[in-house]
Amino acid sequence: MNSPTFSKIVDGYLLAAGARHLSKYTIRDYVTTYRKFSNFLNHDPPIDSISAKQVEKFLAEQDVSKKIVPNYHIGLSALWTWAVEEDLAKEHILHKVKRIKPEKRAIKPYTEEDIKNLLDSLDYSQVYIRPGERESCHRLPNADRNRAIIFLLLDTGVRVSELVNLKMQQVDLRNRRIYVMGKGSKERAIPISPKSGKVIWKYLTSRKEERLGDYLFVTNDGRKLTRSRVLRIIKTIGQE
Repeated sequence: MNSPTFSKIVDGYLLAAGARHLSKYTIRDYVTTYRKFSNFLNHDPPIDSISAKQVEKFLAEQDVSKKIVPNYHIGLSALWTWAVEEDLAKEHILHKVKRIKPEKRAIKPYTEEDIKNLLDSLDYSQVYIRPGERESCHRLPNADRNRAIIFLLLDTGVRVSELVNLKMQQVDLRNRRIYVMGKGSKERAIPISPKSGKVIWKYLTSRKEERLGDYLFVTNDGRKLTRSRVLRIIKTIGQE
């Protein structure tokens, strides 16, 4: 049998990855890696004609941080692992390619004062002066929602991607717990503190409707918050 081309292997693997319910963020990163590698190859060769040397050259030429390059290795390795297991490739060439160790950056945790400042910045804007007027400020939108987001992230340590996918039916305020669907479609129960339960309840009182299938955290027009939107919200609060 002729060796399938790189693009056909990618198509097959992405179908398999979707069937395994891999995270959409993982699949998105893999797609980026495969597109970049395909551009590097500059044509669509049979999978068995690609060498470890070509992969090494590809990784060496990437003008990105040392934190991202290992992710390219992981994505290509996952592709070749699947291809070998499916008898679509003869050799796992990534086993011959040394993986670059990612940069290890120290994580500086928020202090108690940092958290207090974040929470104190939710309700009102910074003081400002308009020409000919006294100092003033205005009430910020979505304060109750943003407070619930911060409390839940700090209280439980859930990933932002897990937080934005929470639905009303996964929140049990009476027993103070949430049910999170994590990697591998595995659900886990996570206890929440009385304070977190209180701020979530207060946020929900501002919601017009509470159907079990609705997402817990939504925009003003009722749409699901995205991971990037939450990160922007927290960044804006930090700037305040």
